[in-house]
Amino acid sequence: MTGRPEAAELGLRRSVLAFAAVGLAATVVHVSIGLVLVRLGYASPFWANFIAFTAAFSVSYFGHRRWSFASRSTHRRSLPRFFSVALIALALNQVLVHVLVGRLGISYPYTLLVLVTLVPALTYSLSRFWAFREGGS
Repeated sequence: MTGRPEAAELGLRRSVLAFAAVGLAATVVHVSIGLVLVRLGYASPFWANFIAFTAAFSVSYFGHRRWSFASRSTHRRSLPRFFSVALIALALNQVLVHVLVGRLGISYPYTLLVLVTLVPALTYSLSRFWAFREGGS
């Protein structure tokens, strides 16, 4: 052992950091739109979250495809897969908003903190090992 990180470990670190940066950009879009819609009274937290999540999708897809995973997989393959990942994340987001805000009475801003800490771990794993994976099934 040389004490230096191996190429695979460096690749993983780079991927995780890129994922975090792209995720942060998408999160800023998500949170900004969600808060504006709720605070100005244009939408309930449930619908604001849905609209905000949808708006952040393109930031996520193109950023993760290009930087997080440097995928050479075709859009025909990766876009529907990532859309599936996003739908899973959206469903989890919506369930959490419904339960935390609607049932438990937790404020929407605090609920957003829960969403942006739990959902990304699932999204990273599904994106890396399925949506943007090249070749195979």
